[in-house]
Amino acid sequence: MDLPSSLDSIAELIRRKAVTETTAKGQVSGADKSTHTQAQRAPAQKPTPEALKQRIVGLISAIDQDDVRKKHKVVRLFVENVLTWQFGEELRNDPSFSSLVDEVGAAMEGEAGLVDELMRIGEKK
Repeated sequence: MDLPSSLDSIAELIRRKAVTETTAKGQVSGADKSTHTQAQRAPAQKPTPEALKQRIVGLISAIDQDDVRKKHKVVRLFVENVLTWQFGEELRNDPSFSSLVDEVGAAMEGEAGLVDELMRIGEKK
């Protein structure tokens, strides 16, 4: 699987998981709803998918290869960036953002091969 298609499919998985989690738990606050609507109304203002990919690759590449928590950091970094890209930077200020990132990250870690694919991203720079 090549890098662009891997990132696209993983990002779509995160987006679906985030929407499902927030909707099921009723955690979409007024700010989240307006951010989601804003993201849909003004797609030209958010970075392109390619810019997002480059940002993620750069951030993952910067993580120390010997860091014992590298896998966790890679997953968290990826989830945070995809969610804020999809729903807007304001989402980071939502009190439930950290727990949402944790839940989506845990779900990703449960998917066979998904974390390994993310770990390879920094190597393909």
